[in-house]
Amino acid sequence: MTGRPVLGILLALLVESPHWVNLRWDFNGESGERAWQFTTIGIGIATVLIFLEGGARSALPDLLTWLPALLLPMQFVQSFGLNPSLALNSFSFLAKQRRRRNLRLGLTESIRELNFGNVYFLTIIVAATLGRESNSRLFLPGVLVLTTFRLLGFRRRQPLRLIVILSVAGIIALVGQAG
Repeated sequence: MTGRPVLGILLALLVESPHWVNLRWDFNGESGERAWQFTTIGIGIATVLIFLEGGARSALPDLLTWLPALLLPMQFVQSFGLNPSLALNSFSFLAKQRRRRNLRLGLTESIRELNFGNVYFLTIIVAATLGRESNSRLFLPGVLVLTTFRLLGFRRRQPLRLIVILSVAGIIALVGQAG
């Protein structure tokens, strides 16, 4: 095991470690903004390097496979912070400026939050579908099992809807894998 599988295992351990470790930091709103800036710079540098190495044809799939590693600072701030979600205005320069102006003028503003874990999970699934092992026979059942565990947290009271959603997702995945 070299390269990306080892990186994937290390990322999974880092993302899941907050469930086993009680270590937390009091990240404020600026920490989310800084993590997003760091992530954006990392994505920009990675895009240029991937484009120079592989050309335009393989740049997007290669970038998407590296995206979970590049989004790790955002997930780290959420996973190891005291707040279980991130403020949405961390992702937008204009929203940040509006919030600062409203605070300066004494206006109140409701802050919407985003559970970045859902975004990160989806990014990992997309990156995995572009990997070398995505054509194996165990890949699709593995993705469906992981998706089931993720969706069970949202739909515990309505398992029939979960079965319908996963059936549709499985059919789409089979068509995509065959194509």
